Amino acid sequence: MKKHIPEATRLLIVALLFGIRLSGAAQQPTTDSIATPDNELEGVSVIGYRKINTGNIHKQIFELEAKGVPKGASADRALRYVPGLLMGSAGYSILGSEQVAQVLIDGAPASPEELASLPAQSIWRIEVLRGGADGDRINIRRLRSLTREFKGRIDLGLSQPARYSASANLTLQTPTTVLTFVPSALWSRQEISSQLDRKSAGVAHGWHHQTTTKTKQASSLLRFDFFPSKHWDNTLVAMYSRNGHDGFSESTQDALPSQRMDETGYMQVLQGHLASRYKWGESFLRLRGHLASEWDRQELSLQRATHEAENTYRSLTGDLTYQTKLEGRAGRHKLNTSYALTHRETRSSYSPQRYKSLIHALKLGDEVSWGEQWGGDFLLDMQYDEQRLSTLTRRAWYVLPYASLYYSGARDAVELSYDLSVSRPTGEIVDPTRYYTSDTEYTEGNASIANERTHTLALRYQRQVKQTFLSTAFTYTRTLDAIGRIHTLADPQLETWTNVGRSTAYALSLGVNSSFFEHKMNLNLGTALGYVTKEIAPEHRLTALSAGGSGLFYRGTLNLSYTTSRDWTYTIYAQWSGRELTFSYQRDHLPYVYFEVNKSFLDDRLSLTLSLLNPWGTMRTDTRYFFRDVTQTRWVTNNHSSGVRLGLTYSFGKRFRTRQGNETIEQTDRKGK
Repeated sequence: MKKHIPEATRLLIVALLFGIRLSGAAQQPTTDSIATPDNELEGVSVIGYRKINTGNIHKQIFELEAKGVPKGASADRALRYVPGLLMGSAGYSILGSEQVAQVLIDGAPASPEELASLPAQSIWRIEVLRGGADGDRINIRRLRSLTREFKGRIDLGLSQPARYSASANLTLQTPTTVLTFVPSALWSRQEISSQLDRKSAGVAHGWHHQTTTKTKQASSLLRFDFFPSKHWDNTLVAMYSRNGHDGFSESTQDALPSQRMDETGYMQVLQGHLASRYKWGESFLRLRGHLASEWDRQELSLQRATHEAENTYRSLTGDLTYQTKLEGRAGRHKLNTSYALTHRETRSSYSPQRYKSLIHALKLGDEVSWGEQWGGDFLLDMQYDEQRLSTLTRRAWYVLPYASLYYSGARDAVELSYDLSVSRPTGEIVDPTRYYTSDTEYTEGNASIANERTHTLALRYQRQVKQTFLSTAFTYTRTLDAIGRIHTLADPQLETWTNVGRSTAYALSLGVNSSFFEHKMNLNLGTALGYVTKEIAPEHRLTALSAGGSGLFYRGTLNLSYTTSRDWTYTIYAQWSGRELTFSYQRDHLPYVYFEVNKSFLDDRLSLTLSLLNPWGTMRTDTRYFFRDVTQTRWVTNNHSSGVRLGLTYSFGKRFRTRQGNETIEQTDRKGK
C-alpha cells in the first residue's frame, strides 16, 4: 500500500531539506518542437532519473525536470541545480575540476544578463562537457519551434538596501530563425568596510577603510540564429554594456586624522560572436570567431590632487574545426582537427608599453569507443606563444597532451584522466615599467618570467542509486614555475613578480543529487575539500616572502527546495567559497545563505519571488599576508550583502506547458497567446 505523508509533516521537513531536479530523457523530441542538432554529442546517452549514461562519462546530458522548478525560473537558476556543478565567485566549475567552465547557449558564449533572462521552460537540455579541445563547458540547448512565435518576459527586482534592477527577454521565432533581444539596467549603492593590521619589527599599525560606491549599469544584447537547412546552422551575437560608478572612501591610520578619496569612472564593453557549422553525413565543419573590446577610465581625487587612468583591452579569437567518424576493428572513432588563433592587446596609461599576445594552436583529437562500455578521449594540443612589448618579444613552443579512459556500466561509471596545461602571465606582470602604488612603494614587472605549467591527474566515479545520483572525484595537481609576488630584501619598497616555486594539491570532491516525496522535495549538494603545499624555490628564500606553507582549502554549494501541492516553492541556497592559499597570502571566504519563496499567478504568467539575503551578515573575507618578519591581516565586510529582495517576472506570448522528463513536446502542449 502506498503511504502518503501529511502536508504538515512535509512542511516541517522543509526547514531542513530543499533543489531543482534535472533528469534525462531516453529519447530526443522528434515532434513539432525540436532543438538545435547536436553533432558533437551524437551517440552519448542521456543521464537520467532512472538510468546513468552508457557513453562518455565526461560528456553528460540532462533534460530539465519540471517538477520542483519555480514558476518563472531563469537559466542561471536552473544551472545551480545541475548535478556535479559548483557555483563560486568566479562562475561555475565542474566537480573535480579547478578551472572555471564556460557557459554557452546553443554553442555561443552567454552573458550573465542573458542567463538571468532566459526562461527555464525554454531549455531543452543542458550539456556538461569536461576537458577536450575546448576545456570545460556548460552548453544550454534551447527548444526551437517549427511555427512562428513571439514570446518574452520582463523581470523587475527591488532589494533593500538600495539595489534596483530591470531586464527583459524578447524572442521572435520562425521555422528558420530565432531573434532574441535582451536589455537590462541596474542601480545599486554599496558600502564596504575593511580593517588592516600590520606588525613589523615589533611596531604595530592599524588602518580602517570605509568605502561607499554607487553603480549604474546598462547593457543590451542582440542574438540572431539562422538555420537555412537541417545541415547548416549559424549564430551571430552582439553585446554592449556600460558600467559607471562614483563614490568615496575614508581611511584612518592609527590615531592620525582621516583622509578622504573621491573616485569616479566607467567601463564600456563591446563584444561580438559569430559561429557557423555545416554537417554532411558523419562529418561537420565549424567556424567560430569572437571579438571583445573594453575601455575603462578612473579619476581619483585625494587632498586636492587628481589622478586619471585609462586602460584599453582588445581580443580576437577564432577557430576552424573539422570532425568525422570512422569505424573499424580498433573501435568507433570520432576524429577532430582544429586550428585556433588568439590575439590580445592591452594599453594602459600607467605604462608607455603596449602589450600584445598571439597564440597559434593546432589540435588533433580522437574520441574512441570499444564496445558499449569502454572508451577514451585523446588530444594533442600544439601551441606557439608570442608575447610582445614595445621593447622586447617573448616566444615559446608547447605540446600539451590530454588523455582519458573510462568504463560505463548499467548504473555506475569510472574515468581516469591526465591533462597538461599552461598559464601565461598578463601584460602587467611582464611589463618592466615602474609605477608607484604609494609615496614610497612601487611595482615593476618581470620580462623574463616563465609560464606556469600544471599537471592534473583525476579519478572520477559516478553511480545511480534509485532516485539518487552520486558523483565523486579525486584530483592531484602539480604546478611548476608558479608565479607569485615578492618583496626583495635589497629594496623592500619594490614589489615584483617571479617564478617563486611549485605547488602540489590533493582534492576530494563529492556531489549528491536526490529527490523525495514524488519529486516535491529535491536536494543538490556539491563540495570539495583539499590540501595544498607551497614550496619556495631556494633562490627566493632570502626575499621578504615567507618560506611557503601548506593548508586545507574547501568550497561548495547547496540547493534544497520544496514545492507544495498549491505550487508554493521554498528554497534554501548556501555557498561557501572556502579558503585560498597562495605563496603570499591565505584568504578565507565566510559562507553565506539565502532563503526564497516563490508563487505564480495568472495562469503562471506572473511570478513573485521574496528572498531573504545573507541574514546573518556572514559575507566577509579574511586575508593573512605572508611576509618574512611581517604579520599582516585584512578583514573586508560587505555591509549591504544582507537584506530583502522582491522579484517580479511577467511572461507573455506563446509558451510550453510544464513538462515531465521523458516526454516530447507535442502541438497540444502549447499554451495560448
